Amino acid sequence: MDPSSGTPQLPARLRSAAEALNRESDALTNSLKLVEQALKSLGLGIEAQLQDPVHEEDEWIDECNKLHWKIYLGYAKRLGKSNNEWGLYIESDSDGGPDGVTQGIAELSRENRILMAKHLPALLDLMAVQAEKLVHEVQAAAVAANDAAAKLDLPKPERVRMAKRPVLPKPEAK
Repeated sequence: MDPSSGTPQLPARLRSAAEALNRESDALTNSLKLVEQALKSLGLGIEAQLQDPVHEEDEWIDECNKLHWKIYLGYAKRLGKSNNEWGLYIESDSDGGPDGVTQGIAELSRENRILMAKHLPALLDLMAVQAEKLVHEVQAAAVAANDAAAKLDLPKPERVRMAKRPVLPKPEAK
């Protein structure tokens, strides 16, 4: 017992583990927020969600009924506390159960922040593939729009100049 407070003293090992766990959890959260901020600053405007769940588990409601929960990782413009901002999220959804729940970094449990970090490289790869594919689609649309403008016999200064295009690899077929 701690003589000053009358409460039992915690073993030093437990106190040390708690301090380390909280310190490392805070560092993980800060790293995730840095990645999220970097994605926002790119201004991609691309929503992406991993197709396969990053985690699945069963929750027994009673001895005969259970819900099968799936957790997905994504990046999108979300409504909520962040007031319609782009951000990383985890979405939990159950088969036949209540509506899914979408949570941003600040609302996530430690376990879900760990899941997010483990699967973040796959989400970033997906976003890069989607962005590269979209570049090609925009380029093709710009050519079509310029061709349509040319058919209208618009005076040359009113036509849209084609932007100098960076050479990107063709998106991989998946």
